[in-house]
Amino acid sequence: MTNVARRNASLLFVLLEDDPDDAELIRLELARNGLDIEWRNAISEQDYTTALEETPKPDLVLADYTLPGFDGLAALRILQERAPDVPFIFVSGSLGEERAIEALKSGATDYVLKDRLQRLPTVVARALTEARERRERREAEAALEAQRLLLGTLIDSLPDIVYATDRNGRITVVNQALLDTLGRRRKDVIGKRLTEVWLDEGVADIDAHARQTLRTGRTLSDQERAWIAADGSVRWFTFAHVPLRDHGTVVGLVGTVREVTARKALEQEILEISNREQRRLGSDLHDGLGQELTGLSLLLKGLEVQLARENSPYCSQITKISDLLAHAIQSTRSLARGLA
Repeated sequence: MTNVARRNASLLFVLLEDDPDDAELIRLELARNGLDIEWRNAISEQDYTTALEETPKPDLVLADYTLPGFDGLAALRILQERAPDVPFIFVSGSLGEERAIEALKSGATDYVLKDRLQRLPTVVARALTEARERRERREAEAALEAQRLLLGTLIDSLPDIVYATDRNGRITVVNQALLDTLGRRRKDVIGKRLTEVWLDEGVADIDAHARQTLRTGRTLSDQERAWIAADGSVRWFTFAHVPLRDHGTVVGLVGTVREVTARKALEQEILEISNREQRRLGSDLHDGLGQELTGLSLLLKGLEVQLARENSPYCSQITKISDLLAHAIQSTRSLARGLA
């Protein structure tokens, strides 16, 4: 095989042609139409396979249909095994209708007769465009698949229930948390409504909430509900729904559901502890401080009577202290009643 010296050409073609004059005509026709091509020339199967194995991979293969000890269909099969996304065009002196159909059915991109080489630039340009579009489509599909896998991994790692529906309320995405809650497989949930797969009585509230989001297009969040589970226990949930839009039109929603039964139990326990402490404080005020103040008040009353008999100048001050103490006793009793 003979390679043209490596240069910074925009395209790299493999040319499988044993006639040097025909090979030159092909190269000239494409060059005349402005295509900047580096060529890898091959005249045998060994040359051809070597050309395909070299780096970088060619952008296109042009091949004669008939060669000594080798043929174009065999060359096509080799390309399909090694680089199936590279276009393959037959350039032949004579290619009957039957052979042409066979070539296209075998996977050839197109064919051009040597006496009509003026068609070659157009055929090559179309083949390159289609190959680029296929490559871009595959890359886009691969990127979307990677994003889908990443998103799936992320939502499956969440402890909260996450799901999405279409505009009709049918589930399109579901995470592992919901599957674990339902005890169902993903394929048994997709396409169903939430109330068809989640049979707890409280799910009707979630479904009504979701339908409201689909109808109004509003985000509804921080909704809290309690319902009786199948085992008779009370379970608490919070849920939210966010509309999905396509050019402003609601096409579905994303829903999240979080079980907060443990949090509610903790809140109730804290409330009960607070109430017990409040009652204890009220009892301490009434039975402890209140009784002590009452005893002190009785002592002051006795002292006040004694000082009055003696016409003591301190009698008026004791009276004021006694009044203040009586007010303190009344306040303590009121506070104790409020805490009881």
